[in-house]
Amino acid sequence: MGTLINTLFRTVLLDDGAFEEWHERPNLFARGIVLILVISLLVAVVTFVTNVYNMVKPAEMVVAEIDEGFDVAAEVMENIFLGMPGFGTMDPEAQEGMRMALQAYRESIPLYKNMVADIVQIQAPLPRGISGFLQALGMWLTGALSSIAGWMVYGAMVLVVVNLLGGSAKLPDFLGMVSLYAVPTLLGLLAALLRLFGSVPILGWLLGALAFLLGLAAIIWAVVVYIKAVAVASGLDTGRAILAVIAPPAVLFVLALVLAVLFGFWIAFLAAVL
Repeated sequence: MGTLINTLFRTVLLDDGAFEEWHERPNLFARGIVLILVISLLVAVVTFVTNVYNMVKPAEMVVAEIDEGFDVAAEVMENIFLGMPGFGTMDPEAQEGMRMALQAYRESIPLYKNMVADIVQIQAPLPRGISGFLQALGMWLTGALSSIAGWMVYGAMVLVVVNLLGGSAKLPDFLGMVSLYAVPTLLGLLAALLRLFGSVPILGWLLGALAFLLGLAAIIWAVVVYIKAVAVASGLDTGRAILAVIAPPAVLFVLALVLAVLFGFWIAFLAAVL
């Protein structure tokens, strides 16, 4: 186990020897699945614990928090609309219309609160604590399984481009190799821990900014490791490995843009005809 952890640690430092050691390990595809699964669960453990807390707390507490949220939203709306520049110079009728709209919203808040309270307090077949825990657990496991699915689908698309660029690799070994990208995402766990203190006075914004930077660093670092893994697995040079990694999202973006433009033309045509 110590040797494995050492190898994984060295891959994030882009050590050529570590990538080769990982590449030579048996059952690389199975190892990739385990690596993605374990790291995805670890990175999301803070979110899991938070979800458990939110889903098992008493319904009365949830209703009180929602009530407070409605009141805060009403105050924010008033500050935005009544305090915006130029409100005092607006037409009196426009000012009155805006005040009436805000008043109507305030008068409707009790109705919304009652509706939400009725929904929250619906009795489930299982006690709230058990059902809430199972929901949070399901979300936690679903997120990890989604990470595995994304790793497989994106890896398969990258391998198609690799073959077009002259590289070669078997899909299971290739997927096992590029699974190393997950190691740097462990920084996301530290970022999630920092976000827990976002409401702390004075330090909250600083910790939030640090969490954002850690998350951004994790993404960039993961992309770099992915590119390195593609180059080792396929025999491509770094330039072609970069092209292989960025080509699938670029192609998907262009296709989405073309479809959006065609859809816009089709809507315009229908509008002109009808």
